[in-house]
Amino acid sequence: MICAIPMLIIIVPLLISSDDAFSGLVENIFSNSFNTILKIILGLGMSLIVISYGFSVKKGLSAQLKPCNFKGVENIYVISFLSVISACYLLYLFSQLAYFFSAFSGILPSGYKFNVSQYARKGFFEMCVIAVINLAVTALCILLSKKNNGKLNYAIKAFCTFISVFTLIIIATAVSKMVLYIKSFGMTVLRITTSSFMLFLAIVFISVILRIYISKINVLKTAIITAGCVIFVLGTVNVNAVSAKYNYEAYKTGRLKNIDIYAMYELGDEGIPYITKLACSKKP
Repeated sequence: MICAIPMLIIIVPLLISSDDAFSGLVENIFSNSFNTILKIILGLGMSLIVISYGFSVKKGLSAQLKPCNFKGVENIYVISFLSVISACYLLYLFSQLAYFFSAFSGILPSGYKFNVSQYARKGFFEMCVIAVINLAVTALCILLSKKNNGKLNYAIKAFCTFISVFTLIIIATAVSKMVLYIKSFGMTVLRITTSSFMLFLAIVFISVILRIYISKINVLKTAIITAGCVIFVLGTVNVNAVSAKYNYEAYKTGRLKNIDIYAMYELGDEGIPYITKLACSKKP
């Protein structure tokens, strides 16, 4: 089957170009199954890592590593690198103050060309990219920098703390944009899970800041435990029912000017009682 894949890569595009019906069929299959395939691949990959780590912790296994002569990168190089990154972030922060912090006051920035939904989505993806980059930068600097009796250089601590705090500010602004989005258009399952993911990232970066000053803090364990707790809560709480109730109550009290009936239908059985109440309402 694996050997057939290279041939399929050649054959399938030829068949797609030769027949519109087959082209539509293939497009429909991939449009419906791409997300599922992606989730399976990511799920299997993460499962192998997490389960292996769990067994190693339970059985007290550790990798048999040979002694290494590497003592760490000279601090002057790390400090120079971090100072440039920090200066760039500081300049960026000041230049984007109106854009980043306008969501805290519940308004869009003046002259902003997108609507609330695009504002929130853009903020979320910006936050994800910055968080991944900053987590990699701080982790590498903490691990690779030269230690003095097992302790980090004070300047490296200060720069790593600044980068982590900067990331927390970006996460906070992304959360405020999501709150503005929910206030404007109501709550959905995706908006709840997105907010939960941002909460997870915030806890990870708080643990990174603590790790800079307390070497006993294990960021990886903290991240795994936090992720487990978030997933447990999302799996236990009836998120669909919470969304349906919030949207109905917000519309009833006037906090939402309009209610998305199609979004209520997508919530399944949990949305039916509230759709019934809306149907019985005298409001046209």
